[in-house]
Amino acid sequence: MCINFWFHMYGSTIGTLTVYLVTGATNTTLWSLSGDHGDQWFNGQTGYSSVTPFTVSFDSIVSSPS
Repeated sequence: MCINFWFHMYGSTIGTLTVYLVTGATNTTLWSLSGDHGDQWFNGQTGYSSVTPFTVSFDSIVSSPS
């Protein structure tokens, strides 16, 4: 399977965007990116497989200004 998504990561306080495959109590990182990538939208894509029920979770962390 494949998940396709758009993301925008701009500014000095941008932290990390992570996509997880959640099966039961297990979180498996599918994709992760950190830092400033400019004032534009990007297309992200990742593949995964699962034979059990699952959830796809997006987690974003914003860093504090220095």
